[in-house]
Amino acid sequence: MMDNIVSYVKGKVDMYEIFFNESDILNIEADGKKANFVSQGNINGFALRVVIGKKIGFASTLNLNNYKECVDNAIKIAKLNNVDKDFKNFALPEKYKKIKNYSNELIDFDAEGFFKLNKEIVDEVCKLNEDIEITRIIYYKGINNKRIINSNGINFGDKVASNSFVYELKLGNEAVDLHDSNNSVLTTRNVKENVERLESLYNKRRIKGAEIPIIFHQNAFSEFLDNSFEFNINAENVQNGKSLFKNKVGEKIFDKRISIRDNGLQKGLINSRSFDDEGIPSRKTDIIKNGVLKGFIYDIYSANKEGKKSTGNAIRATNFIPKISTTNLIFNKGNKTKEQLIRSIDKGLYINSLLGGHTMNEATGDFSFVVSEGQYIEKGEIKYPVKDVMIAGNFYKMLNNIDSIGKGVKHYGSGYYLPLILFSKVNIIG
Repeated sequence: MMDNIVSYVKGKVDMYEIFFNESDILNIEADGKKANFVSQGNINGFALRVVIGKKIGFASTLNLNNYKECVDNAIKIAKLNNVDKDFKNFALPEKYKKIKNYSNELIDFDAEGFFKLNKEIVDEVCKLNEDIEITRIIYYKGINNKRIINSNGINFGDKVASNSFVYELKLGNEAVDLHDSNNSVLTTRNVKENVERLESLYNKRRIKGAEIPIIFHQNAFSEFLDNSFEFNINAENVQNGKSLFKNKVGEKIFDKRISIRDNGLQKGLINSRSFDDEGIPSRKTDIIKNGVLKGFIYDIYSANKEGKKSTGNAIRATNFIPKISTTNLIFNKGNKTKEQLIRSIDKGLYINSLLGGHTMNEATGDFSFVVSEGQYIEKGEIKYPVKDVMIAGNFYKMLNNIDSIGKGVKHYGSGYYLPLILFSKVNIIG
């Protein structure tokens, strides 16, 4: 079929790019007792970009038999569009490192495997605390076979796979949503930690407003990255004058202990891949090094505007053109254990999760979050959970007020690998 599409579009346009994606999806919704919804299926489709005299057209379809109509539509749109002076080319052939980002066990994991895993989780939770209910479970597995073909001679194919699991634990009036995602089969490895999280929420107390040290669990810290940091390191936002980091490359903007890189090459990480969704080989990109801003993440279009190379950060689906996104965003680790971080605090908070990330000002980093899971620390010990507490401030000022960084990194969010971080002073509203 791909040969048919190439034959039909070739000669009608100056340049073309075909993005083909075949997705095998398993989606299950359940509770601790039964499955409420099971969906499994295969979706095939392709997207086409064509260029005619620097005019670009885009079209897509989920019906491969309609490929001629899709090509004709892309050509019509290109002819109707204005000339795009910033467009230069599609990806050129380069060598890439073959990366397998999934386990064979994950490829074979099916609904039967899920229900076996679900039972193991239910049994483990019951063994730890028989009063806890599992009220909601959502499982998703996606296997994507992608292929990119363009008029420059690229013909790259790759397979990526991942799965995610969200379940809600409830004990009395308290509940927590728990998340896990990976590119191997999920296990019961986090159940004990999550049961203890829920149990720790009882007997909440109010605290007074103040500026105090706060330790952010990786789950809580990922909210800042998802709702602001990714926006500000996106080259398109920088070029449009929307990013706080515009004209700051080479400047020290964070504490010197902070280094952050985007790495789509590292084996075993959830978003590692051989090449991005335009055919650019994956690579490692330093964004912050010892507190200094080193650069941004690019797709081909934004890189061409500055005469640079793409950093391999294009993502797409068949229904939209490529856009810029991180792969695996990795923070440097420190040298303190969780216990050492807690012991160093006279009065402060340990925050596990936050609510209200969508209200954060993505450009400036100003925030006001509700603390949904937080523990009060006094004289180096966790004392009790807190209620009716908010935190407010500016994320980027926080990154210049770091006390200590924890050992090791854990995966949370869409592809963040983070340590525990203790910030010196954060404003809490009690």
